[in-house]
Amino acid sequence: MKIIAHRGNTQGPNTQEENYPDYIQNAIRLGFDVEVDLWVQDNELWLGHDEPTYKIYKGWLNERHNRLWIHCKNLDALEYCSMYKDLNFFAHDSDPYVVTSKGYIWAYPGHYGKTATVMVMPEYVFQLAQATARLRTHYGICTDYAQRVKDETVSNNTR
Repeated sequence: MKIIAHRGNTQGPNTQEENYPDYIQNAIRLGFDVEVDLWVQDNELWLGHDEPTYKIYKGWLNERHNRLWIHCKNLDALEYCSMYKDLNFFAHDSDPYVVTSKGYIWAYPGHYGKTATVMVMPEYVFQLAQATARLRTHYGICTDYAQRVKDETVSNNTR
């Protein structure tokens, strides 16, 4: 089961740090994959949710490609990512499901799936403990509470 830290969050939402490169690196250091928001503007790479905020470089993505779930926020980002087979990326707004470039199903909050599906932000819909219980039927979860999910999963497996 894959636990994905939404924009680098591991202990709950932190809008001041989300998508900040060092914050993302910390989540990776803690053992999580991370969903990041990528923009390409004037041929430069940027992270940020609502707008390009933190400039990054191709090498930054390449060094972490096996731990990143890249949400392309504009067409230029989608076109950029499509040139690199190692990147796991997707684009969506409010679609119930999209398929990432690596073949995983990314399920919008409130929508569920099966073994190839990542349940996204289930805490928007129901208590996180209920989401953790559903993980046995999903590939993974993307959440602001990655550490809590990890702790609950370990706790449930030792019972």
